Amino acid sequence: MKLKEAQKKAKLELSHIETAAKECLWLYAKHSGKSKVALIADDEIEIDGAVVEDFLAKRKQNMPFEYIVNEAGFYGYDFFVDARCLIPRPETELLVDRALEIAKELNATSLLDICTGSGAIACTLKKELPDLSVTASDISEDALSVARINAEKLNIDINFLLSDLFVNIKDDSFDILTANPPYIQNSYKLDTNVLYEPHNALFGGENGAEIVEAAINGFFERGFKAFVCEVGFDQRERVLARLEKLKNIRYGFYKDYAEFDRGFWIIKEY
Repeated sequence: MKLKEAQKKAKLELSHIETAAKECLWLYAKHSGKSKVALIADDEIEIDGAVVEDFLAKRKQNMPFEYIVNEAGFYGYDFFVDARCLIPRPETELLVDRALEIAKELNATSLLDICTGSGAIACTLKKELPDLSVTASDISEDALSVARINAEKLNIDINFLLSDLFVNIKDDSFDILTANPPYIQNSYKLDTNVLYEPHNALFGGENGAEIVEAAINGFFERGFKAFVCEVGFDQRERVLARLEKLKNIRYGFYKDYAEFDRGFWIIKEY
């Protein structure tokens, strides 16, 4: 089967997926080791029909493409992903942007990333700030296994800990705390493709904000200087109600690419 024929087949059989033809190109680039540019220039190249059929079968079942190719792009880096971890989202890059700004403002030397999942946040911050000492934790040993793969893939040194939020975190003097915790309500009906991802990385409790609020509590109970956290689009008011009562802090919120409230940051000033 030629590449252009495979792309036409993907576009026809996966008509509900606008990016089907591009996914087919990316799929073969991964399998062949050839660049996408080279394949675009030579769409007459013969490809393995079995690989295409396997791809089509999985996508028809709404398996996320990132799990099929075991890769997700994040902040310009390629991360290994599989069903043991959440797929990094573009909006989480905004959390990284804010964490980098705060790290430079505070001349931070250490950072703790909880609920690290694939390690996308922790690994990216370490790549962007090589002198930063980074520790990453998660409640899931499976997720930590993926995060370790990514640290090795990106050739960086990160300390990984198995921990339910702060339970096993003995050091409370990190300059910055980051988190992309589960924040979806348990009762919320997700799209089929999202349900392939680990539920403990998605659902945050009855109101969705329980883990976010526990992370905020942990931040103020410890000597961390700053906190950057992603939240659900409808959780700003819950967080704001808590922060408005506190003194000696600076805080703010940021929106995602769709202009939904997506995260907050806090800096202690005492």
